[in-house]
Amino acid sequence: MKILIQIVLYLILSSGLFAQGETDWWYFGDHAGIHFVDDTVEVVYDSAMETTFGNTTQSDEDGNLLFYSNGNIVYNGNHEVMENGNFNGFQSVGSIALSIKPKSDENKYFLINASDDGYFNEYWYSYIDMDANGGLGSVTEHTFIQDSLMYFVTSTKKSNGVDYWIVFRQAFGNGYLSYSLTENGFDAENPVYSEAGDLFFNAPEFGRGGILINPQGTLLAFAHEIEWNESEVLHSGKLEMFHFDSESGMVGERIVKLDGTNTHINDIAALDSVFGAYGLAFSLDGEKLYFTKPGWIFQSNISILDSAAIQQSIVQFNTFLSPYNLYGLQLAKDGRLYIASGSVSSLGVIHQPNVAGLDAGFELIALDLGVGNSSRKDLPNFDPSLFSSGFAVNNRCVNTETSFSLLYDMPYSYVHWDFGDGVTSLEWEPLHTYSSIGSYVVELTTVVGGDTTNKSMEVIIEDAPDVYLGPDSSLFCEGDTLLLDAYHYASYYTWQDSSYKSTFEVTDEGTYYVQVKNICGQSSDTVNYVLDRDNVSLGVDTMICLQEPLYLLADQPSATSWLWQDGSTLPYYEAESTGDYFVFVTTPCQFIYDSISVYTEDCSLLAPNIFTPNGDGVNDYFVVINLDMLDYNWSLEVYNRWGKRVYSASPYLNDWDADNLSDGVYFYMLRSSGTSTSYKGSVSVVRE
Repeated sequence: MKILIQIVLYLILSSGLFAQGETDWWYFGDHAGIHFVDDTVEVVYDSAMETTFGNTTQSDEDGNLLFYSNGNIVYNGNHEVMENGNFNGFQSVGSIALSIKPKSDENKYFLINASDDGYFNEYWYSYIDMDANGGLGSVTEHTFIQDSLMYFVTSTKKSNGVDYWIVFRQAFGNGYLSYSLTENGFDAENPVYSEAGDLFFNAPEFGRGGILINPQGTLLAFAHEIEWNESEVLHSGKLEMFHFDSESGMVGERIVKLDGTNTHINDIAALDSVFGAYGLAFSLDGEKLYFTKPGWIFQSNISILDSAAIQQSIVQFNTFLSPYNLYGLQLAKDGRLYIASGSVSSLGVIHQPNVAGLDAGFELIALDLGVGNSSRKDLPNFDPSLFSSGFAVNNRCVNTETSFSLLYDMPYSYVHWDFGDGVTSLEWEPLHTYSSIGSYVVELTTVVGGDTTNKSMEVIIEDAPDVYLGPDSSLFCEGDTLLLDAYHYASYYTWQDSSYKSTFEVTDEGTYYVQVKNICGQSSDTVNYVLDRDNVSLGVDTMICLQEPLYLLADQPSATSWLWQDGSTLPYYEAESTGDYFVFVTTPCQFIYDSISVYTEDCSLLAPNIFTPNGDGVNDYFVVINLDMLDYNWSLEVYNRWGKRVYSASPYLNDWDADNLSDGVYFYMLRSSGTSTSYKGSVSVVRE
């Protein structure tokens, strides 16, 4: 099979420096087409093209259709085959369109073709001269560039704002080739070589994917679906993102690699162990990266260029719904991100690509292409820098200085900023403080050599997170599930168990912690949940003395009300007589019931008035009846008739035998050490 990869370069001098109408017309898939007019998009039905994979459409700055191609055939603005526009059966699997403004060949375009035999893609370039055939154009020249390149290609403006880098990936190893395109043409002899990321293996087949640079020209993403040998999967697919230097053309250090080993962290079922990415798109602000695994679409927040944070930020917009196999992605001039849907006659859309998370707004069936028309797998690709605002934003935090800087080193004679909140500036790199969070449309007007350009971009001003999970200590009901929500816009989360979702389910008591981080700062909070236990106990059935009521305590830390058998509502109850006692305790989680049976006896102390300690085993001790019925810890003091203490014991254990004392009358005092209770009396000691 022959495969064509095409790059169309708009070489024309006009008053604009960036895309105006160059992306107004889209032709793609099977006879599908749309036309962007002002703020609306219209479906058109005049396409002559059929293609499954890559394609491109080119309009001029005024929005006039010039040509479109599936890599096999170039069609002119009248939907006819352009002169020399049949490439003899080549078919495209990837394409991109670019616009530049040279000082010569003002109406000539540049087309890159690639024929594919397995891995050995041979890249060629041609020119399209739009002055030929009364303005309908003609394809001229056909020059060899390089072979053994993959069928992925991307581009970006150089730092000078005029010239371009065209970037390919080698079919083997991990090499990237950046070719320079200037007003003098395409330099096929001196590519800039970079090695970055994982090596590619010598497998018979690769799944498709893509390569793309963000609109700012600072990041490069590369993705492919899968690597297999017949029915055997050799390697899972991957998505890698690198730094890119628009001045040197070098692909730099890898920032993140997503594959089947790390995309499971948010429990996204669609990103299973056989990871594969197909479509790629950056948001207009360059801080969100979108990708598809055929059938699903995902977003990762790349505002913080940290591998773990990017992995944690992945969100899935949809569940698979046959036959809507979501594939290629492409930004549009209306600010939306459009999604190819396979063989169905509709396009999906992300309405606000700059917005982080699900609030970006995914719609599966957003645009009806008409009966018999379908997008197939790829939408027209355009040079990402066509959508560049021409400026970069640093520190998008409320009540701090946000800095704005020009992306390109050009001879500006005039610069005007409108920050979207009523404040303007004529400085080249101004600082501006926003007093409220929200979305602001920042407009930039520049003049270079008498040519005026107006560009704009939505800038979302954020605040630092201030997370609050609730009171430091809270009650947890057994069997319940609580959802702790730490959500803050465009933030990253780390819980006590190292999970990374914005919410956490609590199913048991314990201490829970979260740290929330975004581009403006970080915050943390801790909450402790205590289980509401069924721990009310009135005790076991028991006997009490009439002289000592039983104090029943229905102690429960989270109790809110009590109800006893007689209707009383205090946390305690004094049981004074024989009977059954019960209580209902109410807590925020439950109703608790307990009961006890109480029996009473007369526990009055009965002391003898005489005892005979003569050793006959009968009445040898001063024994006080019921002394052990009340747990009062009694002490005994004995005095003779002259008031002299002759005996004492604490506690007294009914064991005084008047040893070494003569017969006679003695006086005693029984005292309780735990209460003020005391008894006194006299007793006679008689041994005969």
